[in-house]
Amino acid sequence: EWIEQISPQKAITQWSLYFNGNTVNTAMGAGTLYLVVFSIKSLLNDMPAQFGFSAIGQCIFLLINIFCGYSLLYNKSHADDVAKYYPIWGLLNALAFVVAPERMGQKWGVEGAEPDALVTYEMKQTGFVLASKAVYLLSLGLGVDTTKALGYGNVPALLGMVITNFISKEIELFGMDANQQWFWLLLKAFVIGSLAF
Repeated sequence: EWIEQISPQKAITQWSLYFNGNTVNTAMGAGTLYLVVFSIKSLLNDMPAQFGFSAIGQCIFLLINIFCGYSLLYNKSHADDVAKYYPIWGLLNALAFVVAPERMGQKWGVEGAEPDALVTYEMKQTGFVLASKAVYLLSLGLGVDTTKALGYGNVPALLGMVITNFISKEIELFGMDANQQWFWLLLKAFVIGSLAF
């Protein structure tokens, strides 16, 4: 469920930029407030206890997103700094998932994280998805054109596909054929090339 929050956040941000004509800060703030609602829902449903991890981390995550979302949405004096440092924080989290997937699985209370091949793969994929969002938001925060930012944001996802398909070959553990992944890899490369260059 947590991984599913990333696409709506990006979609809200992009919609706000393209169709509502908002500033980058306001659009990023609107997308971030989605995380606030999602985090409150998670805490009210006692998700941390259900999955065996501390609610303190979720409360900190919620407070950071409230501060950043509010600062960006209302374009406070420090909003430009938030637009840069908030995605960097996200990128550091993403790198932790990619570099130490077993540890992150244990931290988030994922069943079978002792280490388990599926959990390791899923945690690593979570990292690449988080990195995609972070690179997209950081690009916007640094003043990159919105279309190019979308392209740059797809680079970590492509990198994740290359690593898990052809370097670590983790997909073979789950009976998937790397040759069938070529279509998706080429499609992702085409999207990046079309948007970023």
